[in-house]
Amino acid sequence: MEQNLVLEFQQFIIYVNFSGTCQAFLTVSVTSEHFNSGRDVFQIYQNILHILNKYDLQIVHERLFGSNTEREKILSVRSKVISSAGINDEVPVTFIQGQPVWGQGLAGIQIQALKLKNSEDKIWIVKENDKACGRGWKYDGQYFILLQNIYGNQNSPGEFDNRKYQTAEMFERAQRIINSYGGSFRNVVRTWIYLNNILDWYDDFNTIRNEKFKEFRLLANSPNGKLAEEIYLPSSTGIEGDNPVGASAVMDLLAVVPNGGGAPKIFQTTGVKQKSPYRYNSAFSRAMTLDFKDMKQVLISGTAAIDENGKSLHPGDARSQVKKTLEVVEYLVADTGASLHDICGATLFLKQAGDYPVYLEVLKERNLSKLPAVCMVADVCRDELLVELDAIISIDK
Repeated sequence: MEQNLVLEFQQFIIYVNFSGTCQAFLTVSVTSEHFNSGRDVFQIYQNILHILNKYDLQIVHERLFGSNTEREKILSVRSKVISSAGINDEVPVTFIQGQPVWGQGLAGIQIQALKLKNSEDKIWIVKENDKACGRGWKYDGQYFILLQNIYGNQNSPGEFDNRKYQTAEMFERAQRIINSYGGSFRNVVRTWIYLNNILDWYDDFNTIRNEKFKEFRLLANSPNGKLAEEIYLPSSTGIEGDNPVGASAVMDLLAVVPNGGGAPKIFQTTGVKQKSPYRYNSAFSRAMTLDFKDMKQVLISGTAAIDENGKSLHPGDARSQVKKTLEVVEYLVADTGASLHDICGATLFLKQAGDYPVYLEVLKERNLSKLPAVCMVADVCRDELLVELDAIISIDK
């Protein structure tokens, strides 16, 4: 196992967290309002390439969070650096409107990378109608399908009808692509869903997602007396996030398609401080755990200050909400043998930029100042919620 790295620069920090013998998570956190979308993005990707080359890693998931006004400049610089290294620039990248706390520019980058450990393992570009839409890889005998920038047709008339149509088509597109690799939405373990104007239609989004999940038979057993916590649902983040194509919703997801063998074992991780969100109509699990031969990964859903009955806590109190959110995650992963210090990548969403110093203070109090997280300004799914955190935790065996 490699030693985790924290590389500090004047305008940003790069965290490199290794997971098992063959995976790594790179988190770039922009730390200064003086960040330059040209010069500093160039430096970031030069360092990323150095890390990838040094540890023989290949990117399998890449997300950038920043201002749409700076998107073209940021992606242009990224493309030049990537192409100069001989890396296929056809590979997809997700760019989501995630405002840094000081206004414009880049908030951060999250990358998952993989090292092929034997001749049977491989990585490829997933395509839909000859257009790249994700990456696939074979690891420990299983197929992993990571889809990016999946959205629905935007040509339906009427704003609400259009949102409904787009959301349904977004899930149907994902299902069709996974089907082409011998799987289905029942193999999905994680979704990241970014909604335009989330507060206007989050309840409607949940209704449509539930309808599609019933159609995909994820919720087929729910009327038969099962507790919500026993229903197999992917972990998920649903958050405010505009996208370059102007879609009402856009989704990344990870599916694990069985190919014989027994790795990894996959199971839901049930909350201690919070019950299943499906009890109040949101069809996702608190976390999903992937148990590999060499490590265990816990994919933690977007988490906020909500009690076990789904009631929002500490309205208007950002400090208490940050503390409660960390407490919920801490209790959630305790049974897996993990702690908050095992987080290898996180995203923090703040409703108000002015609460950023409060977040940093709470991290310092919890001895988490080096938490590998991208922090941005975005609306959470309820108006009274000021903070949401999602994360991935890794524990080596």
